[in-house]
Amino acid sequence: MLKDYIQLELRRINRPVEWMLFPLPDHMKSREIPAFMIQPLVENALWHGLGGTTLHGSGTLNVEARPDGMDKAIILVRNSRRPEETDPEGKPMDRHVSPRRRRHSTDLIRQRLALMGGNGQDALELETSETETRARIVLPCRQSLWRMS
Repeated sequence: MLKDYIQLELRRINRPVEWMLFPLPDHMKSREIPAFMIQPLVENALWHGLGGTTLHGSGTLNVEARPDGMDKAIILVRNSRRPEETDPEGKPMDRHVSPRRRRHSTDLIRQRLALMGGNGQDALELETSETETRARIVLPCRQSLWRMS
């Protein structure tokens, strides 16, 4: 599902992006992870992190899944960052985004994790450097994701 989503979004933004998916190892293929928990992170990487890539060359997006025992998967979403935009005097331009809007997707993910019985605060980490943005999320990875109690 994520592969189809990425291909669809790349057609919409019409920007050069090199991307790779690194799925869970074969011995965990029978396990389920909640796919729509990753989608907002990939959307942010494509639309916000990689915005403007046509002006600055190709961007990169990597989505990697790693096992964390048999009950969890660690998902890393990494994207290259575009150089900061500057005004004609070379000063950084202010890209104002309201604090509420800036955290919208991460708040939703944390709420969804809490509904699944996890700790939404500890399960999601975001890091930004000059050249890359990285999101790390720990998701349940089980035979069945839904609690029956």
